[in-house]
Amino acid sequence: MFTINCGDGAQKIRWLGDVAVFRYEHFYGNLSGTPKGVRFESGDLLPMDGIISDHLQSDSHVWVILKGNVLQEKTGNFRIRPNTAVTTNKKK
Repeated sequence: MFTINCGDGAQKIRWLGDVAVFRYEHFYGNLSGTPKGVRFESGDLLPMDGIISDHLQSDSHVWVILKGNVLQEKTGNFRIRPNTAVTTNKKK
């Protein structure tokens, strides 16, 4: 788990995912990719272009969805694998 200080939370949720992947790569090696989404533990997705302070409270836990964590079903719908590779903790 990585704690990411978001200040006043004016950044987009996409930024939070990018920072989490950058920190993960720093400690564990190259992931070769960008976040495909950010979700709550419940699996509910956050809008990547949404503003952090509009969607998250201080000390929220979110998970970053990577390419390998999104599966396309035969119906064309996408679903998320239950375990993701990166977790982050938002702090104001």
